[in-house]
Amino acid sequence: MKYWKDAERMIPRTPSLAIATVDADGSPHVTPIGSLFAAGEGRCFYFEKLPRNLRENLDRDGRFSILLPRGGLVYWLKALIKGKFDTVPALRLNGTAGNRRQCTPEERALFDGRFGKFGFTKGYALLWKDMRTVRDLHIKSITPVSLGRMTEGL
Repeated sequence: MKYWKDAERMIPRTPSLAIATVDADGSPHVTPIGSLFAAGEGRCFYFEKLPRNLRENLDRDGRFSILLPRGGLVYWLKALIKGKFDTVPALRLNGTAGNRRQCTPEERALFDGRFGKFGFTKGYALLWKDMRTVRDLHIKSITPVSLGRMTEGL
């Protein structure tokens, strides 16, 4: 799948991304998530505990779109100074969601590897301590985000 390797590299470096779903009335709903993990070509999963509307939307209609931005301030500042991006600045991952399930010990270890360093904080205990449920995401297409002349030729 074109751009999969880019997405795989970007996912662990992106502290928060946005996933869009469809509400019951057909309107869009965007939710920030920070626990997305790549799980092989065209497959991802995230830990699902807090986002109630996201969970309900995916249970009813499994379609989603994820905006996966690249880099931090230095990446964007370099592009602004040069007037050109050297790499695609963001990707859209579109697909369908699977059912919720209990995480495997290996998946929990991945979560702890990314977020365990915050285990001493009150916020960790409130947000992430009991993360045990994941949802698989099946990526059907990945499209680069175009930012006009600054992304020409990418």
